[in-house]
Amino acid sequence: MLNDILLLNKKHENAAQTILEKVMEERKGKYIITISGEVETGKCEVAHMLGRLLKKQGLRVKLLHMDNYYRIAPLERTEWRKKTWY
Repeated sequence: MLNDILLLNKKHENAAQTILEKVMEERKGKYIITISGEVETGKCEVAHMLGRLLKKQGLRVKLLHMDNYYRIAPLERTEWRKKTWY
């Protein structure tokens, strides 16, 4: 989350490396990457690691945080999705 301290570990690095390899295979010119998932699954950590790896490749990177975007509280979101089929 924005202004949180990131606790990076090997699983975040491995996920970012996997995404990097796919991006480098497919990209032609500008490229947008989105990372989604449930609360506290490491999205920010993976995005941070991926940003660092992309910069090492000489690419310009901008992370756009979407935390605090939802109107449904994090602990209620999964149940809300099940009820609304969203």
